Amino acid sequence: MKKKLQINFGELGILYALLIFWLILIAFSPNFRNISAFQNIVREASFTGICGVGMTFVIISGDLDLSVASQVALCSCVLTLLLPKMGVFPSVILILLLGAVLGTFNGVLIAKMKIPAFIATLAMMFGYRALAQIVNATPVVVENRLFKLMSTSYLAGIPVPFIVMIICGVIGTVILRKTALGRHTLAIGNSHEAARIAGISIPRTQILI
Repeated sequence: MKKKLQINFGELGILYALLIFWLILIAFSPNFRNISAFQNIVREASFTGICGVGMTFVIISGDLDLSVASQVALCSCVLTLLLPKMGVFPSVILILLLGAVLGTFNGVLIAKMKIPAFIATLAMMFGYRALAQIVNATPVVVENRLFKLMSTSYLAGIPVPFIVMIICGVIGTVILRKTALGRHTLAIGNSHEAARIAGISIPRTQILI
């Protein structure tokens, strides 16, 4: 009796689907065969990938954050205001702090006020988006050459934002696998009750995430 052919894609199924999709585009679209097209795709996808590193921790812990895109929009609008006045590095540091404050506020709503993550982050999604529109009421033209160079330059043909995404991915992997925060994240995602009995501070861990 012949055995039926079984293909188990497992966790790599989405990767195989992406490769097949790329091959189809390469075969039927001459523009897609240009290396610059891939460089543009990789650069633009890198910003989503960087956000995805943090979102990985959120999802593993059993929650979700719908406000991430609005947070990015708000931080980007504030950055355009800071760059002409403060330069690249002070502005970037302040924007990272702003992002941490926004994330902490979401964590407090979920961990301390016990509001479900879906409701809390959905509400903050609209709140952060409104703030972004208020900040962006007067458009600012960013003329900082260093900032433009960092966001559009290449290293050995690889877009710099993609390199930053890889670094963030490596750091996230190390934190998840080698640190107490990573172990606590996994424990909370498996069972809140078991994590509590094990002595893990669930609210503190959720806020950190």
